Amino acid sequence: MDVSDDRVTAESYGALDTTQVTNECWLIRIPQKLAEVWNTVPEGTALGELEFTKGGTVTEAGGRTVTIKPSLSVHVDAHSVAQPPIPSTGTTDPSTTTSLPTSIPLRYSLQAMTKKIPNLHPFTRNPQNGSVELLGTVSRTANLQVEQQDKDYRQQLKDRLMATSINANRFVKPVEATESVIAKQQRSNVATNDQSATSKKGFGNAVYQYGKRMLEATSETAAATQGGPAKKIRQFAPDQAVRSVVFELFGQQRYWTVKDLKAAAVAGGATDMGSRKAETDLRELLRDIGDYHRSGDHKNMWELRSEFQQQK
Repeated sequence: MDVSDDRVTAESYGALDTTQVTNECWLIRIPQKLAEVWNTVPEGTALGELEFTKGGTVTEAGGRTVTIKPSLSVHVDAHSVAQPPIPSTGTTDPSTTTSLPTSIPLRYSLQAMTKKIPNLHPFTRNPQNGSVELLGTVSRTANLQVEQQDKDYRQQLKDRLMATSINANRFVKPVEATESVIAKQQRSNVATNDQSATSKKGFGNAVYQYGKRMLEATSETAAATQGGPAKKIRQFAPDQAVRSVVFELFGQQRYWTVKDLKAAAVAGGATDMGSRKAETDLRELLRDIGDYHRSGDHKNMWELRSEFQQQK
């Protein structure tokens, strides 16, 4: 069939030229960056060299035997991956041009080679008449992988790591020195208080509470003599008996609700009264020693019975 006409016809479009179909070809998958660079070079450019290494054993000068594995590697021509020159500012003289640096690796090895492949034929299509020319038959496939010892590949990995680890959206917010010092002191005080609350038990705790109450009484006396507030703030031991705490609070105030009585006890230091069991015990104690007002000005409040008024 004559397909030499440059016009597209029903006979020429899709006509197959199989004169070179018996030529063996290798189908090799190459890295994307290398493919992009090779795609820009002119037709006919030497891309590199294919090197076969025979396997076997070699005896070195010291008598040591070294086993060499058979390998197949590709050495890429440095000129095929060089960036196009850029003229210097204000001149077009080729002698004054500079080349951009490149980090494209130059040493590769062929991996995952196999012969078990379907029938594949590389081809070209004539842009004038639409005919197709088969260039051969694929007999092997492989992957082109970078050799680890390639210096350009190590530099590429370093650049990739820097590009992913540096975030332009990060910023540093300045903090006033006084704010940071105050925050640190507050955290230290909280930790100290927690440690004191958990570590002080038994006889040592009793001595501590007694000394604390003595100091508070001294400061209250000094404030009263200097014209300060006369109101007395009671402080209780964390494990002080509920009955004792209740009588002391009723000595300060005649009418109490259960909620206010419990809150005042906890605020005064009787932390054991903050539990649900302590609230149950408090209600039972009030039924024994107090009267509950269901109406009037003191509705829903408790008052000590007359026989306990002397114990205030």
